[in-house]
Amino acid sequence: MKQKGFRKAHDEIADAKQAARRMASAGSLDEAEREWRVFLEHFARMFNKLHLACRDDPRAFPWYGRKKHEREQDETLVYLLQARHSNEHSLDDITEQAPSFLSIGAAGEEVIIRELRIDGKGNLSGAVSGKPKVTITKGPAKLKLLPVTNRGVTYQPPKEELVAELEATPWRICETAIAYAEQLLQEASQFLDK
Repeated sequence: MKQKGFRKAHDEIADAKQAARRMASAGSLDEAEREWRVFLEHFARMFNKLHLACRDDPRAFPWYGRKKHEREQDETLVYLLQARHSNEHSLDDITEQAPSFLSIGAAGEEVIIRELRIDGKGNLSGAVSGKPKVTITKGPAKLKLLPVTNRGVTYQPPKEELVAELEATPWRICETAIAYAEQLLQEASQFLDK
């Protein structure tokens, strides 16, 4: 395997990591959305560089073929590739900005709000009562992954592995993808030219 191609693949994952970190600490959803798109580009480019590094090596190329097949079968890796393609080759949105929310009670419950205060940090206080006991739920604004369609095929965002109903966040997917890529590059290093 060509050292130069391996280094470039490694650099792409380093850039993808940086984009993921910037996304996680973004000051706005617009900024997080931009970094998600940057992450997708670098993650896809890592595979392209690895392919170029392996293609003329009779030891590395069969290994790369197996990894390419793995990428085509894994729900998260397929979604990442297709989201990148959709972002690059269409005008469709790949994310949606879900606003923050405040929920008081449940549908059909009686709720009496005597006083409700929300301070500058989003903390709630006040006098709320109802039957049965009233619950107050608040949630932050978040970036939601959308299904993406390429060539007439729609790809759903992957679900969290442990809780199937829970949608995966871009940050969690980045963590999973980066861990996979680091393992992939570790395996690839066995084929480096001496």
